[in-house]
This record gives sequence, structure tokens and C-alpha cells, in this order.
Amino acid sequence: MSDEENTLLRDYILFPQLTASVQRSLDDLERKPNVLNRMYVASGTYLLRKITEDLRENRLALNRAGLRITRTAELNGLIHVEFTRKGGAGHPETYAVARDVLRDERRARMAQYIAEFGVVVKETANSVHQHK
Repeated sequence: MSDEENTLLRDYILFPQLTASVQRSLDDLERKPNVLNRMYVASGTYLLRKITEDLRENRLALNRAGLRITRTAELNGLIHVEFTRKGGAGHPETYAVARDVLRDERRARMAQYIAEFGVVVKETANSVHQHK
């Protein structure tokens, strides 16, 4: 399996988990009034949009790579993805990744998305100051 295929399959598992995590946080914000909620919801919505875009791109990249996911399952702390290759003999292959590895990757990706959001906020603030 190539490094690109490895990344595509790992991201296939990762992006839905990130999306669910951010959506849960947004749902919690709606239930708990707070003076900063508008800011938190705006940042969470930005993160959700970026993750969803990346998830969509992952699905397209899987298709371009000729990988078709047939099943996912969790067993003994590993998440297994069964897939077939387009144009292949149709024999299923399995990719597995440890939950611990995914947890670390989720943290790293969220930090990356949050840093990206920080840049957007800073650029927006600079733009507002320049127009005054």
C-alpha cells in the first residue's frame, strides 16, 4: 500500500470523527447560554465547514485512486476499513489503524484547523483596521 493510500484511508476514518466532535460541541453551545457563544459558534462553524470540505475532497481522492470502501468495523482497539481496488480482481483488502493513533492525529488536525482559523481572524481584524 502506498503512503498516499494509507493517508486516504486514515483520513476516511478521521474526518467523520472530527466532524462529529465539532458538531457535538456546537450542539452543547446551543444548550448553554454564554456571552461568548456567538464567537464560539462562529469558530465552530468555520471548523466544521473546513473539515467537511476536506472530507468531501477525501472521498473524491479515494475515488480517483480507485479505492472503494466496502465496510468499516472496530475490533480490539483497531478500526478496520475493508476496501477494493477499481480494476482489480475485486478481492477485499483491509486497512487497520489503532484508536490511539487516531486520537493523536485528531488532536493534531484540530490544532491545525484552529491555527488556520486564527490566521483568518487575524487577517479579518487587520482588514477592518485598514478600512477605518
